[in-house]
Amino acid sequence: MRRGMMTGRLAAPGMFAALAVVAAGCPVDNSTDYWTDYDQTFTVTSDVALSGTFETVEWEIWGIYESYPKGAYFFSTASEFEVFYTTLTGNSTPPSIDFMQYRVVAVVDTEQPDTLYGVKIISVELDSGDQYNVTAHFSEADGMGFTVVTKPYHIVRVEIQ
Repeated sequence: MRRGMMTGRLAAPGMFAALAVVAAGCPVDNSTDYWTDYDQTFTVTSDVALSGTFETVEWEIWGIYESYPKGAYFFSTASEFEVFYTTLTGNSTPPSIDFMQYRVVAVVDTEQPDTLYGVKIISVELDSGDQYNVTAHFSEADGMGFTVVTKPYHIVRVEIQ
């Protein structure tokens, strides 16, 4: 059976019946599927030199409000980050970042059909000039999840040199 697909028979053949299935909250068994597990590198442009040292600000699968295309996003001001964060998460209060010491990098995955998907930034490295390579690990866990559209994301703050 494909993930997220439900099959079955109506209990009373010949009778008119309506069957409504609400996908949100329905468990999904993904234990027989293969893993989707890969790294992808994106390039962002920074307004300052970055150290490459970063720490997680937020790491979630629930960014389901406004679709941002899959990719890396760079923020040098609190106002830019606030617009992105509130649009992505629906939360009106973004995490507090000191933009005198840090810049923010986020990686957003595409919409996914269940809660088994994730993304995690694994490196932020200088490419050349003001270009930085942001490498993220994308994965699909093996096991049980819930059928609900998700949009995994990882937000980190990167130290300024």
